[in-house]
Amino acid sequence: YDRGIETAQANQQLLAALLYRRSTLALLTNQPADSAADLERLLAIDPQFPFARGLALYLALMDCRWEGLEERIAQTLDAVRRNEPAVPPWVLISAADAPQEQLQAASIWTQSFCPPGGVPLWQGERYQHSRLRVAYVSADFREHPVAHAIADVIAHHDPKGFEIIGVSIGGPPSGPTGQRLLERFDRFIEGSTQLDRDLAAQLRAAEVDLAIDLTGYTANSRPNIFAARPAPVQVSFLGYPGTLG
Repeated sequence: YDRGIETAQANQQLLAALLYRRSTLALLTNQPADSAADLERLLAIDPQFPFARGLALYLALMDCRWEGLEERIAQTLDAVRRNEPAVPPWVLISAADAPQEQLQAASIWTQSFCPPGGVPLWQGERYQHSRLRVAYVSADFREHPVAHAIADVIAHHDPKGFEIIGVSIGGPPSGPTGQRLLERFDRFIEGSTQLDRDLAAQLRAAEVDLAIDLTGYTANSRPNIFAARPAPVQVSFLGYPGTLG
């Protein structure tokens, strides 16, 4: 990105896109000041660049910069109501208690980043399993709050009625909690190195009845797995406290 930005000065559209990408990378690697600097430069080029204003709002919240905050939040909500790609959904749930706008922002986000993956993998088939097949999909089967919170839930499924499938999108389970979960799964799929569509196809081939996304829009999320519709029933639970749109 550094080299691309150096050579893209004459192409403002490309420069803006590269600045946004570098800004998100800096945020993910705990460099908020660098992220904010790239966003400021980006917004000077294109004030309407998709999701940049919302990301700048998030960085202001992280940095305790409260000046004009209520006005910025109000402007963001107005942009969402106009169906503009103004703010990532995971930013809006931390900035405003506005359920309808949160749903709309999440729907805009999914249209941009995880549209329906062609023909749905599940086509209405009725499975005849003796036990309900439930797949828990998570990036956090390790010493992590989600793993700690879900461990007892998984341990208390009635094995006569449920077949539990663990699907990791964040690497192999690790630590005592990860090992405890691994022992409770009837089946385990290591999906962190698989493409979204391939992993979705594996869930469909396993005839999963209920696929539970424990990650949502948090680190290492894989919403395109669910956009491919591999299971009859798909829900978001625990990891992300908002709608996925």
